[in-house]
Amino acid sequence: MNYDKLEFEYFIEGEYVQNAPAFTGYNSGVMLHAQRDNSMTFNQRFPMSLEMQLLGNGGVIRNNFTGNLCTPAHRCI
Repeated sequence: MNYDKLEFEYFIEGEYVQNAPAFTGYNSGVMLHAQRDNSMTFNQRFPMSLEMQLLGNGGVIRNNFTGNLCTPAHRCI
């Protein structure tokens, strides 16, 4: 079992990229654990990973974060 501690402050600022998908605005994240690159398939766009999502609110500072389990092309039971 691993034990990790990550502590930081963040601020998301600036303008949206023109024609970017709506979900990308004020959205960032930290990938905590991921599968090894040599185990990914050729057409796999993202590794199976555990990611902490960091959400901004149009330049307003707030503590709003959510944890996500990213499992492209896999089902988690």
